[in-house]
Amino acid sequence: MSGDKPVPPPDTLIGICQGVMADGRVVADEALFLHGWLQNSTAHHDIPAVRRLHSRVQTMLADGAFTTAEARQLAGMLRSLVLDAGHALPQDVTPPMSPAKRWQPSHQVQPEELRLVSPDLPVFDRPDILDFSAAFCFTGIFAFGERDDCEQATISLGGGIKKRPVGSTPCYVVVGSIASPFWAYGDYGTKIEQAMQYREMGKPVQIIHEDTWAERLTPPRGDAGATGHSLRRPRAAQCRDVALDTLKSLTQAWTDKPARRQQQLLWDFDQGEAAGWAFRVGPWYRTALDILYTPRSVERRISYEWTQGSAFNFCQGYTTTSCGPGLDIGGRCVPATLQVLEARPASLATVTVHRWVLKPDEGEIIRLVAEAEDRGCRHEWRHEQGHKQPYSLSVLQRRSIGVAHVQVHLRTDSGWPVFGRLVVSQDDLVEILIRGFDDAQLAALVESRQV
Repeated sequence: MSGDKPVPPPDTLIGICQGVMADGRVVADEALFLHGWLQNSTAHHDIPAVRRLHSRVQTMLADGAFTTAEARQLAGMLRSLVLDAGHALPQDVTPPMSPAKRWQPSHQVQPEELRLVSPDLPVFDRPDILDFSAAFCFTGIFAFGERDDCEQATISLGGGIKKRPVGSTPCYVVVGSIASPFWAYGDYGTKIEQAMQYREMGKPVQIIHEDTWAERLTPPRGDAGATGHSLRRPRAAQCRDVALDTLKSLTQAWTDKPARRQQQLLWDFDQGEAAGWAFRVGPWYRTALDILYTPRSVERRISYEWTQGSAFNFCQGYTTTSCGPGLDIGGRCVPATLQVLEARPASLATVTVHRWVLKPDEGEIIRLVAEAEDRGCRHEWRHEQGHKQPYSLSVLQRRSIGVAHVQVHLRTDSGWPVFGRLVVSQDDLVEILIRGFDDAQLAALVESRQV
């Protein structure tokens, strides 16, 4: 009937869309995972919204490529699907006093003026390998993020940053994939024009598209000896070890006492995605990792800083993909996707103190102690001479490690079938994101397929 309400998309699809849109963009692996889920969910193909999304994603991937324009179109479709169904998008609000210095374009281009820069333009060079020991100069508007984000990602691989192209040493001029209307009239900007002049003079300068730069940020497996790529591995391993040590201090030191937030973060999110981690984790996961922008009073003046806690909260719908070649399954590296199906957050240890001026009734003490024991809390009775309220009962609620029910998909020629499911604590989930699954967890995933 024409008056009937349209059938909403299933909650599982909404959760997937929210997870994919957690960072505000869609990458190829996420599009392939989404296509695999839609392909296998034939029971939902009678829902118009699901059918339209399946058809559009299938068209985008039919040519074997997933372009920047298609990524933006798909991101808009997922956003509309979530909002039209009455759900909220994941929030990643930048605090009022962000320590990161953000680049602002000198010319405020209106959204309707923006269009994509084709990587096929004759102005671009297409090197097979980038030398990350060379100088890099960034110009334009980038889909990767702010210009500072691009520069920090390059610095993490050993590259140097120049504000203008240089002709005395090898230099790459990286052009953002989003162009202003001036490109239509051949006005490429002074940086590109200067780089073109250097190139005509035979100087070691190359002009590359953002996509060319982004594709070479992650070195291919077994290519650690390639120029510039060898600089990434020691730093990645070091970042992973620091994250594991930080996680250990967070989860063990404060089990039986209230936690203090610390300045040592699991990773420096201002430099982009977490280097060395097994799964893609970026600034959009700050809240889930309990990284908060907290006030601090110094000499009666309030300042803000990023601090790390241990109240991890990866909730239903969070989805991320493996980094690099993927998971080691039977000696073969396979790209994987991890999705949180159900979860309960970790909680910090808390202490509740009951105080009395006069010694309380025995029955009240017995009642409070019984309530504490029923909740698995530790308790301590004290009588402190000279205190205004000398009688006290301290009740300690131990830290909870939470729980997360996760599902793992592996990439195959036919799509992203389910590899297995696993129930872990929130602490273990963070460790999995950092170092991947251990042998026992992989065995549990395989066993879950047989149940």
